[in-house]
Amino acid sequence: MNIGDTMRNIRKQKGMTLQQLADILGCSQQNISQYESGKRTPKLKTVQKIADALNVNVNDLLESPLDDSPIYQVLKNVEKIYFAMAEKGLTATEIAKQGGVSQQAVSNALNGNRMGKVKVVPAICKALDLSAKDIVIIED
Repeated sequence: MNIGDTMRNIRKQKGMTLQQLADILGCSQQNISQYESGKRTPKLKTVQKIADALNVNVNDLLESPLDDSPIYQVLKNVEKIYFAMAEKGLTATEIAKQGGVSQQAVSNALNGNRMGKVKVVPAICKALDLSAKDIVIIED
């Protein structure tokens, strides 16, 4: 199950309409519908807002921090990542090449923006010999 399916299920369990959720979030009903159908992926900040609006933990929207949805939790320990990059003499471009992902995807991840394709975190981890547990937040 991806984030959109989970979001829809939780919203319906709470007896909330698309419009009600959209009103709480300050966006259009169409945006919510696109998130739920998987046509759009919400940014990490929006995922937190959705979780708050549904009165659930962010992790309740995700199967796991490394599920098959195109979202990851916010990167933590960015300093650790940058330190590892400096230690290995690697740039975001080189990590992208090694991992077979775009440089923009790696830069977005390092800036705490939307994670994009699910292979970004593994690409960073592989290039820097880090574990995914070292760089993703799992909030309780």
